[in-house]
Amino acid sequence: SQMKELIYKFYCLIYESDFSLAKKRALLTAVMAYEQWSWRVVGITEDAIRVIARNGFRKPKHALARDHTQPRAITYTKVFCSGLMPFEEWWNWIWTHDKTILMTNKEHNSKNVSKVYPVDPGVGLFRSTGLVGWRHTIAIEGEFVRQLTNQYSIKIV
Repeated sequence: SQMKELIYKFYCLIYESDFSLAKKRALLTAVMAYEQWSWRVVGITEDAIRVIARNGFRKPKHALARDHTQPRAITYTKVFCSGLMPFEEWWNWIWTHDKTILMTNKEHNSKNVSKVYPVDPGVGLFRSTGLVGWRHTIAIEGEFVRQLTNQYSIKIV
């Protein structure tokens, strides 16, 4: 798509700059943000399901995080330290490593993660709305979580 090609042009400009690696990673993070497909959710933890269910299947404030399956620092370091990647190689690397798991902040901070249930990213659940935010409605994401609690007999209390 044109957007991916434009983001790749930014990547090339950032790559060729004399910025520090940390600044390059921060700039690429900003360029990649605000796309509905960025930080796509491919799983949700049982503890996150419980927190959402206890909140009436609404998005709880300040309780959840999307955790990259591979830290962005590692993903972005590779694209800046392995030579300038051609578009297809760059996009495939970014896409493969931009996956996240929706979990509680406690799980995110401790890295002690409860059971993970798959989320089909093609359905468009928990889509990005900015750098760290995501879309969550009772009718769509809340209903998905309700179905998980029923399907897997997840105890809410």
